[in-house]
Amino acid sequence: MSGTIGTGPARRPSAPAPTGDFAPSGATREKRIALWGAPKSGRTTFLGVLDQASEENCRTVEQVGSQGHRAPGWKVLGEDQATLDFLTEARRRTTGRQGLFPERRKGLVRYRYLFRRRPRFEPWARISDRSRFVATVVDLPDLAAEHPAQVRTEFDACTGLIYLFDPVPEAAEQLAEDLAAFEKVLKEAARQQQYKMSADQLLPQELAICVTKIDDSGLFLAARRAGRVELDKGGRIRVPDPEGFFRWATDSTERPVNPAAGRLAKLLTDTFDPARTRFYATSAAGFRAFPGHRVDPERCRNVGPRPARIEGRPRPQGIIEPILAMRSVPTAETTNPPKTTKG
Repeated sequence: MSGTIGTGPARRPSAPAPTGDFAPSGATREKRIALWGAPKSGRTTFLGVLDQASEENCRTVEQVGSQGHRAPGWKVLGEDQATLDFLTEARRRTTGRQGLFPERRKGLVRYRYLFRRRPRFEPWARISDRSRFVATVVDLPDLAAEHPAQVRTEFDACTGLIYLFDPVPEAAEQLAEDLAAFEKVLKEAARQQQYKMSADQLLPQELAICVTKIDDSGLFLAARRAGRVELDKGGRIRVPDPEGFFRWATDSTERPVNPAAGRLAKLLTDTFDPARTRFYATSAAGFRAFPGHRVDPERCRNVGPRPARIEGRPRPQGIIEPILAMRSVPTAETTNPPKTTKG
């Protein structure tokens, strides 16, 4: 489900002087986005391959309907030294001979990415900032248990939320345990942001729901049998209806699923505006391709058995699209709650 999201004047924060080999943001729009997902849903890998995802041109998951933007034409860079180092190390690990996944970083980490697009006309670039924006992404769940107040503060400051839903059976226990913490954060956010909520009492943040690990063999083959995924003529994976794919992955009437998945779907539906919700099918490792860039549906898994490792070149799919879709929405100004007058 998607809706038209208006545009408006964007804030232009001043950027600090660069201190390393990274692209300065200059005067540009900035999006503040929270990232949530149960343990092992792939949050760190999602963040670590954003630059590699931007390099995937026609070999991306084709998603229509709720997605309005494609990866080609955008380049992702580390906007600060810490993010640059993180991307560099993640690339070294994922593309190395051992095919290692990025190491999880503990504590509160703000990842700052510069998204830059080469405009068609140079004069247009000089009078518009639409060819570049900064996305600050905050990975929240690791703080939820020990620092709930900090998590609430960070979430309240964000204009968007990317939720990674891992539907594979092995993730069932982690999802059930994480859901309680996630629900608590949303309830507290609703209380704190009461003055910003819609008439329907829905949170103001945009929501991107990403069904992760679509390259998992069991998930992919089941979805293919159900008609939820397709192979196009070029041998690429196509998800015609990402929202329907999410509903299918969380609906126990369609297939055996983790009961917590149904609760998650209801929680998201009851908490966020459906007109500001988009759906995606994603894979950080991508599908293994053979000569001619064709994918064999029977041998498409790009992640090897335990210990899990990336066997071929990473081919991230559906990774940068959630952030690109949020770029056109003006950064929400921090609104002070109404003051009360003491009698």
